[in-house]
Amino acid sequence: MSYNPYTHAFELGLTLHWSHDVDEMEGFEWNPETRVLTVLAGMGSIRERCTLAVAIVMLERDVLDSIDGRAALFIECRRVAAGRLIDADRYAHLVDRVDHIPPADRGGWRMHAALLGVTKSILDIYMNHISPTRRITPEAIITAASEAHTQPIQIVR
Repeated sequence: MSYNPYTHAFELGLTLHWSHDVDEMEGFEWNPETRVLTVLAGMGSIRERCTLAVAIVMLERDVLDSIDGRAALFIECRRVAAGRLIDADRYAHLVDRVDHIPPADRGGWRMHAALLGVTKSILDIYMNHISPTRRITPEAIITAASEAHTQPIQIVR
């Protein structure tokens, strides 16, 4: 089953708003009194999905106000979000395909991330903290991209 941060936000009773007046680096703002999570408007759907997933973990752990200067805490929240966002079976399938594709037919890291419906930074965290023994090589798979056109990754809002 695929994790949907929009559904999760609804289940938590959060109200989502989109605005251009949000810090671009962080991608969201939280108002605890109104339980409104304001997301940066205009982000691509993959970045928005990942940003929302990280924000939800930060809310669940009650660390939004204490995150400044605590890189380890932020990385831990991103690790949890990565585990929710990346389907382990799909990741394993992608890793297994890499060994069978000649290097000339491989692309870049961003393609791997897009095939999994996440940002490159979320994929990096997944590979380094969740599945370090099943790493994807630095090159992505063109063949998997062809499969993705017949079975697109869907972001449900």
